[in-house]
Amino acid sequence: CHSSPVTRCARGWTLFELLVVVSILLLLAGLLLPAVQQTRERARRTQCASNLFQLGVALNNYQDAHRTFPPGYVSAVGPAGEDLGPGWGWAAMLLPHLDQSNLSNLIEYEQGIDATVNTTVASTALEVFMCPSGRGSASYAACFGRGDLFQSVDRGDGVFFRNSRVRLKDIEDGPMTMLAGESASARWSGVSALPPDAKKIGLALTFDNRARVLAHTGPIAAGQRVHMSNDPTGCSADFASMHTGGAQF
Repeated sequence: CHSSPVTRCARGWTLFELLVVVSILLLLAGLLLPAVQQTRERARRTQCASNLFQLGVALNNYQDAHRTFPPGYVSAVGPAGEDLGPGWGWAAMLLPHLDQSNLSNLIEYEQGIDATVNTTVASTALEVFMCPSGRGSASYAACFGRGDLFQSVDRGDGVFFRNSRVRLKDIEDGPMTMLAGESASARWSGVSALPPDAKKIGLALTFDNRARVLAHTGPIAAGQRVHMSNDPTGCSADFASMHTGGAQF
């Protein structure tokens, strides 16, 4: 190509220049992506806090209407202390106070969630019970307090346990009491168990099934450690969260 007063030769990029530009773009992307992810996680955490706020308002509205907080879950008790069902839990009781009266009216509380008549309820996912960072159909469990969910499910020192009827005046530590928090084991729809065996759905027959609605803080006996939230060595009944900043209550 020959230059002239009228035309100039087009000059291409050298390999070195191209590599420099690509490196700069990759560096910028590496700096930008974590910031975008952090922004999204902050939004998810804020939505989770909003969900818990709504549940707190609903719990207090339930208490105003019934002069007691809802039971952790409702079940007949067998001779060995076992659950006989139906097992409906605190979240199901809150539906009328979460603008879900139509769904609440569909529930046949005398039957388990596996009953045909309760199919619609069992298959309905409600965003207020789901943390955007969580997994599964629900993210929140009611606080059982200290104690063993398997052996002493009637004796939690929290606000919620089997067939509980705790009143506001029964709470001795005022506004510091935890009512509900994030749990990795929680399941909708406020039923205390969703075991693999469909015939047992709606019953809280085992420790893990109860942990789908309730969570404890330990210790379960003198000298044992407190069950901290997000404890990597904890159990399925501990509070836990997918948030990097820890669980919310």
